[in-house]
Amino acid sequence: CNFGTFVFMNFKRFQTNLIQLSTVDSTNNYAANLLKTTNVVNGTTIRTKRQEKGRGQLGTIWHTAPGKNLVLSTIIFPALKIERAFYLNIAVSLAVNSTLKALGINSKVKWPNDIYVDGNKIAGILIENQIQGKLINSSILGLGLNVNQLIFPEELSATSIAIEKGFEMEIEEVFEKYF
Repeated sequence: CNFGTFVFMNFKRFQTNLIQLSTVDSTNNYAANLLKTTNVVNGTTIRTKRQEKGRGQLGTIWHTAPGKNLVLSTIIFPALKIERAFYLNIAVSLAVNSTLKALGINSKVKWPNDIYVDGNKIAGILIENQIQGKLINSSILGLGLNVNQLIFPEELSATSIAIEKGFEMEIEEVFEKYF
């Protein structure tokens, strides 16, 4: 089950609306601004080739080489009870694992938001929810998946699909497997 199938099966208002950007500070920030200023359709996805201020949980920085990785955020309107918020992490994590498995890479989830291959981080997930009453009204599901990046900051234990497979892949192909 890929991410798009999960969203479609569980949120019937889902539509495909892909926004491709060459450069952005953060896809999650861009998505948050869209939510504030427009009527966004459920399933709107923002992708970029270059993210200048990517971030992770607790204010950490997400390092990504321009044009080398899959960097995106998807906006959904789940109307999900607050106590079930973790279901969103489960859905995105399982979609990433499924994508990697389809590419012949075995990965493990480090809950709540990281995907690892043999102790090296290959993907990070950042979910930001807007709450109204007792429900999650909207969610921004951010994903950074290392696809073709070969060099990472020394302090990171990171890997990519290209490192694991021994060759680079088309980012679009990885996106299609994920979505």
